[in-house]
Amino acid sequence: RQELKEKIVVLRKNQTDLIELKNSLQKIGNTIGSINNRIHQAEERISELKERFFKSTQSDKNKEKGIKKNEQNL
Repeated sequence: RQELKEKIVVLRKNQTDLIELKNSLQKIGNTIGSINNRIHQAEERISELKERFFKSTQSDKNKEKGIKKNEQNL
């Protein structure tokens, strides 16, 4: 009878440990999801900045071409 009680205590402890482990894994999963979202947002921002830079560079090149044409026409 005492042996059965001890086994039940051990099983309950194991059950509690498993629940805690499951909760920890969920927290880790949530953290990973949050990190992935931040990485995705950062990648989008980088892409937008690259696009702006490209457009700015193209605009500057077009301005230079226009200035050169005007100088040649003078």
